[in-house]
Amino acid sequence: MYLFIKNDHIELLDASHLWGNDVLETKQMLKDELKLNKIQILCIGPAGENKVFASSIEHTMGSGAHRAAVGSVMGHKKLKAIVVHGTNDIHVAKPTELKKTCDHILSMTGPIKQNWNNWPEENGPWLFNEAMHGKKNMSKMVTFHTLRI
Repeated sequence: MYLFIKNDHIELLDASHLWGNDVLETKQMLKDELKLNKIQILCIGPAGENKVFASSIEHTMGSGAHRAAVGSVMGHKKLKAIVVHGTNDIHVAKPTELKKTCDHILSMTGPIKQNWNNWPEENGPWLFNEAMHGKKNMSKMVTFHTLRI
């Protein structure tokens, strides 16, 4: 099945023809099938379908949910994709709180984005140590050696 949301209309549709395809193929098939501009698609590939622990939910190139086996949860529920097409305005109930939350998230991710640009040659050790040991604990610094062929 896949979940299709178009404005206020929500339905579950058959996805048997999508099963077994990777995320790029799935997205293209859904775009061709629905014939709608500006749709957003979240989907899983074969790893999610087979409930692989490391599977993810993909959105756009480089953007997706990659932690906590979320792709395998969709696979377990037999949910291949979530497709959204909206033409209505979005009304935020608490815009001030939303802006505050977004600003906080951006302030926390800024340093990671800056250090991601030259991955792995310059910043692989920083990111690895940040993930493994937390901020300001560089005493356990790991050195990466890049093999070029």
